[in-house]
Amino acid sequence: MFSAKETIRYGFSERRDGNLRVPSAESDTEANRTRYIQSLGLDPMRFVSADLVHGTHVHVAREEEAGSIIRECDGLVTNVPNLALSVTGADCFPIYALDPVERIIG
Repeated sequence: MFSAKETIRYGFSERRDGNLRVPSAESDTEANRTRYIQSLGLDPMRFVSADLVHGTHVHVAREEEAGSIIRECDGLVTNVPNLALSVTGADCFPIYALDPVERIIG
């Protein structure tokens, strides 16, 4: 369980947090996402988000991708300290993973 790991924070938003889908040209969700992330005391520019496509591609998030959306992927992993990963799910439950030896999250 991650709760035993002091260096890992994870969580889920709720309906009351508003629409938090990954922003696109036709959506207005960026303000909701920013407000929610800041309410957790986190910096929205330290997040990498996956734009889920129901495929199999897992992207390795790098420092220079902080604050970005990775299109056409269904999973994220990183070993960059203080880089948060974000996925938005509806009917698919996200899976969290941790390698405490290599210090990788996904």
